[in-house]
This record gives sequence, C-alpha cells and structure tokens, in this order.
Amino acid sequence: MPTAIRRRKPDPNLVYQAWMPFSTDVPVVGFSAVRGTRLRGDNPIVREHPDLFVIDGTPESEWPTPFDDEIAAAEFRPKAAPKPAPRIDPSTPVGDLRVCHSEVLGSSVGQIAQGLIVHKNDFRYTVVPEVFSDFMDTIGG
Repeated sequence: MPTAIRRRKPDPNLVYQAWMPFSTDVPVVGFSAVRGTRLRGDNPIVREHPDLFVIDGTPESEWPTPFDDEIAAAEFRPKAAPKPAPRIDPSTPVGDLRVCHSEVLGSSVGQIAQGLIVHKNDFRYTVVPEVFSDFMDTIGG
C-alpha cells in the first residue's frame, strides 16, 4: 500500500513530498505545488491536505496514483449477477435438444458447461458439435 498520509495528522518533524501536482486556496490563497514539492509536516499546506503528500524518501513506485481509490472501490464493488440461461421453448420436440457431454473451456463461442442443454440450431452446437449428444441418447430413450 502506498505510504500516503491518508486523513492522518502529519508529523511536524518530518519532510513530505507532494505525490501529484495540485493547487489550493486553503489555507494559502493561490498556492500551487508540482509533483515532488517538499514541505515540512508543520506547514499549513501539508496539515490541510495530508492525502496529497508522502513521507520524503518514499520510493516513487510506492507513491499513490489518482486511480488508487477507484481500483480499491472496484475490488469491493459487487459483481453483476450472471445473465439467466436462455429458456428453451417448452413446445420444442425433445429430439431437437442436444446435451454437452464435455466441458469446453476455450472455443470461439467461449466456455460451455458440461450438462448444458441447447436446441440443435443453437450457435454453440453448430460450432462444436463434437461435444454434444442427442438428449434422447443421454437419458436412454
């Protein structure tokens, strides 16, 4: 984790570096800092904006980036619910159904789960028919 001072009170005896350029009117009107600006921890700019500074000497590879908050939020964002499987019309003749008998992990149509039942006109069956069997053969009919 980067060593940015996130909402903590900076140590007044340490020197800090701005990890990104910024401008502010609080507490000094018209203050601008470039990336790498060094200020002491007792400076009012550092005390007011501690999240824009890292402790001097922190390797740049450990400095925060403007994307860190979004990345952290994305890790905890709930995943979208999977789309429900398409329904097969109940009036479909059983002889038109095919069952996948081997899981397919990589193909031009993506992953196909073992046990998936599709219509004989389904695009997955037309691409990899060798992994499908007639439904009637599967249930012993």
